[in-house]
Amino acid sequence: MNSEAFLDKAYHLSFSAGMNHRYHQSREHRWNWADRTAKIIVAILAVAALCLCVVTAQSDHWGWDAVSIVVASLAAIAAVALNVLPFGEWAKTHNALFQRWTDFREEIDAVRFEGDGAPTAIQLELLRAFRNGGAGRPKLVALVG
Repeated sequence: MNSEAFLDKAYHLSFSAGMNHRYHQSREHRWNWADRTAKIIVAILAVAALCLCVVTAQSDHWGWDAVSIVVASLAAIAAVALNVLPFGEWAKTHNALFQRWTDFREEIDAVRFEGDGAPTAIQLELLRAFRNGGAGRPKLVALVG
């Protein structure tokens, strides 16, 4: 393998890692946003239900009773949805994958070709390990340092 082919393969691996890196970053952001939004909605509905309970206790009008029951029901449904749908766990999963792809891309970018000749055996071994999905990949520090 010459230096041009080595750089081309390293670039393609880095590019693919970058695409996966950005994908998981956007998914983490989406699920964090959904988690925060769901928590805010539950809090607002719970406070509104509490306020309506106080109003209903002070008033004899049937309209306040109906509104209080509807808001309390919505608060209960939102609380159940918040506890059943694991938005926070999904965000943590994508954060972990984001971190792994970041580390993988940093390792690929650390394997730079220097010189005019062919790549060294260590560089070729790392590139092969990266192309095979990193299975059995030795640590970069152990090979370089």
